Amino acid sequence: MAVSAGGRLNGKVVLVTGAARGLGAAIATAAAVEGAHVMVTDLDAAGAEAVVRQLGSEGLSARATMLDVTDQDSVDAAVRATEDWHGRIDGLVNNAGLLIEADVVSLTEAQWDTVMDVNLKGAWRMTKAVVPVMLEVGSGSIVNISSLEGHFARPGHVAYAVSKAALLNLTRATAVDFGREGIRCNAICPGSVETDLLAQHFAATGDPEAAASDIIGRNRVGRLGRPEEIGATAVFFLSDEVGYLNGSYLIVDGGRGATT
Repeated sequence: MAVSAGGRLNGKVVLVTGAARGLGAAIATAAAVEGAHVMVTDLDAAGAEAVVRQLGSEGLSARATMLDVTDQDSVDAAVRATEDWHGRIDGLVNNAGLLIEADVVSLTEAQWDTVMDVNLKGAWRMTKAVVPVMLEVGSGSIVNISSLEGHFARPGHVAYAVSKAALLNLTRATAVDFGREGIRCNAICPGSVETDLLAQHFAATGDPEAAASDIIGRNRVGRLGRPEEIGATAVFFLSDEVGYLNGSYLIVDGGRGATT
């Protein structure tokens, strides 16, 4: 049965990176349900196509293209494909991310560079490519997916935590540079959400059940977050109803960061 568009993003063109699964797929789905034309992008082209097929079966507007956020040519091609589709880009969600488990001493320089290239430089490359398109119409909303770890680090997550903290200042800098031109930039800082990335983290501990129980035990709502909850938050930032919200971030973590 087709899903009726909610209408909060009716007619908007939204590009989502890292959208073949997890948070990205949930964000792409939420935007499409709200009436957006969604470009689903990912290094996993087959996964992105699968998301588009699912959205199409529900009567929603979506296309897919392969995107490597570490490659400027790939970034430029994805942006061109999105602009060619509907003549504009109204929203960008920088969701593509990578976690490598290592502490300050064991982390290699190559691992550090890989995480920064995806999590931080990838968002910068996308923003650099999309802002000129948004300037042509004088409006746009960019949403960067940071993390609770942009504020508080977990053991063995040094590169990830640093990249997500830096992403918050990329958010602020973009908002400061282009706010007067009608382009807003905000960030979402999810806590522990049920995704493949979190499952990999649990697995790396050697005792996934204990790791999950520990996180849930310190979470004030007593459960993990759901990807669709981050999708709903992204729609909020992308929508015109919060046009005065710029250079800010929202922690969506079930209250975990509010405790000592």
